[in-house]
Amino acid sequence: METSNTETRLGVCYNVFDGEELLEFSIRSVRSCAAWVTVVYQTVSNWGARTSNPRLREFLEHLQATGLVDELIFYEPRRFDPDEKQRLTSRHASPEDLGGNVAFISNVFYNELSKRELGRLSCLKAGCGYFMSMDTDEFYLAAQLREAVRVLAQRGCDAGTCRMRLLFKEPTIEYAPPDELNSVSCIMRCHPDHPFRLAAPMMAGSHPLLVDPTRRIEGCNDVHVFGRSELEMWHMSFVRRNIASKLENVSNRQNYQGVSEFLARFESWTPADGVLHPHPVLGRLFTHVRTVPNHFDVPPFSQLCAVCCRSDATKRCGRCKTTKYCSLECQKLDWPRHKPSCQLAIGQ
Repeated sequence: METSNTETRLGVCYNVFDGEELLEFSIRSVRSCAAWVTVVYQTVSNWGARTSNPRLREFLEHLQATGLVDELIFYEPRRFDPDEKQRLTSRHASPEDLGGNVAFISNVFYNELSKRELGRLSCLKAGCGYFMSMDTDEFYLAAQLREAVRVLAQRGCDAGTCRMRLLFKEPTIEYAPPDELNSVSCIMRCHPDHPFRLAAPMMAGSHPLLVDPTRRIEGCNDVHVFGRSELEMWHMSFVRRNIASKLENVSNRQNYQGVSEFLARFESWTPADGVLHPHPVLGRLFTHVRTVPNHFDVPPFSQLCAVCCRSDATKRCGRCKTTKYCSLECQKLDWPRHKPSCQLAIGQ
């Protein structure tokens, strides 16, 4: 089966609230395969928390100016009435996936779904045949991704799923063995008749796939399941400058337990301590820790601007000589936060 350039034209849309310290490097992992990149961002989380980055918009505009991002879309979380929730929920959703009456499903999930739909529509408008809906902590090997898009287009599939590999605290530390329970709907057909709908069925033959209910398109009938040798998503879920923000604002935060204890142990954690995980089910999937290459050249976060996360942070604090900034404006904004640690570093 011949494939056209439009069919293999890939769009990528990111949902951004926090984790922006990883965004540039995630985009770089897929940009050579993507004809279009959209960022849908918000400054207030789906749970109502404000971003800790006062210059998030400026940071995103910098990525756009450098050619990594094509379109920026601002999103404000809102409440959904029962009729809206019903419309945004798949008509074919199973009771097991929904877990109860649609009217009582949290607005958090419908906000997440709505952001993904805005990104999908951006890719559709840009003429993409397939698209990916990604978070900032997700990475792919370009050679695998390019071939995966070709395979889906050649076979005429509606979507492709793959397994994940979980990285913890550093981009070179992996939890093992890899998770063989969950999948990610990584690549989907970009078509007017395939909108995002909550809990839309995704099947491998007659078997339902365990994927995020906000990452499912309606009318997805032909799903290709990629083997690990074909395509994997490298998930830097716990590689964060502010791990507390992630756990406080993740959509399914009610599933995490013992978060305070986890955060207390996280700061001093080393690979010798073994597996540490706040999710009671996912944590049991892993038995040990191993070292892997830094495939995506993610730098230590101390090398980024301490405020906006730009990677071209060439200025340093004139007192402690360690904290880096991209501009005098960022340095001034950070001084109230940085002052105590700065004075401690220089012995005042």
